[in-house]
Amino acid sequence: MRAARRRGDLLPAPPAVSELARDRVVAGVPVRVFTPPHPRGAFLHLHGGGFVYGSSRLQDDRLERLATRCEIVVISVEYRLAPEHPYPAALEDCEAVASWLVEESTFESLAVGGESAGANLAVATLLRLRDGLGATGFCAAALTAGLYDLTLAQVADGDPALTRADLESLVDQYAGGASHDDPELSPLFADLTGLPPALIAAGARDPLLADSTRLAEHWGGEAALTIVDGPHSLDAGELVGAFLSERVG
Repeated sequence: MRAARRRGDLLPAPPAVSELARDRVVAGVPVRVFTPPHPRGAFLHLHGGGFVYGSSRLQDDRLERLATRCEIVVISVEYRLAPEHPYPAALEDCEAVASWLVEESTFESLAVGGESAGANLAVATLLRLRDGLGATGFCAAALTAGLYDLTLAQVADGDPALTRADLESLVDQYAGGASHDDPELSPLFADLTGLPPALIAAGARDPLLADSTRLAEHWGGEAALTIVDGPHSLDAGELVGAFLSERVG
């Protein structure tokens, strides 16, 4: 299934390939980097896919647009996937790249974010940096259609493309033997103080909408909750672009 997705067999057309993109390895982790002319900051991107699917190579067109529009370097992390690599493997990869970026980057403005599982990992990464370094090192977080409570306490029914059974399978594979209410797996159970300003976007009929509204309520700093008309918010590129253009640079 993963191989078919990466070939584009399950998509209307093969995934686009950006001429800006370059594959690198930083802190021992593969990343895909999009560098526009004269960048003024950087965005650490964590892809979605329920912790089991997805790749840094499946959204070249969107990440290229984000890089060129916002004049920022976009670094997308090819973190390890469950079930072969359950928690904390993905989080460790994201933390390693984030720490490298904070320590080695020459940019003053850094942002982090992602979609779905990637949004979860973005928040968990910020928490690890805050607790380990005393500060996150990031000035903004762009979080889209995130899954922030792996206990699935408030999942709405009615979306045939993402059922509760689907979500239960994905979170079980990611968590492995860890408790689903562990704050590193479910950031809604964490202390969210000391985090940067955040855009929290969700779809009006997203089965995980409640996770986003609850996260906005508990965010320890400035948080803008935006509900996109429609079932999903994964295509909220204009919102993310505007937010990053304002916050980074």
